[in-house]
Amino acid sequence: MVTKLSFFVRTLLYVASIVLLIACARKGAEAGGVDDVLPTDKLVVVLADLHEADGVMVVSGALPPKLDSIGALGYNKILKQNECTPEQLEASLAYYHSVPDTMDGIYRRVIEVLNHRITNAESAQRRNQTAKRAGEVPQVKPKREK
Repeated sequence: MVTKLSFFVRTLLYVASIVLLIACARKGAEAGGVDDVLPTDKLVVVLADLHEADGVMVVSGALPPKLDSIGALGYNKILKQNECTPEQLEASLAYYHSVPDTMDGIYRRVIEVLNHRITNAESAQRRNQTAKRAGEVPQVKPKREK
């Protein structure tokens, strides 16, 4: 009886794992092919730009009332500037989320980029304040590096 039960359990686990693998493969295919996945360097820049836009919207109180799509947040303009489609972004996020170590590395780099942008903006702001005190014409906008 134990042998029949263990055979049944092993068979059930085998069939369930095959079904799970097929389901995951289909879901990955629906998310987009490998061709749709952005290289990590480009994804870092795109994510940094999107998070910067989020920060600006939160600080300014300009969040749209309905946050159910990429377009609702005004992300399409940012994606277009980065030559990226919403489908590529979604496929890339789906792919890199399946590789957690790579996704962690991507977000470490996104944080570095955002910190660098903050440092540059603060430096430009200090230079403008110093220039104003000295009676010089201040810079209009800090240089933005990607």
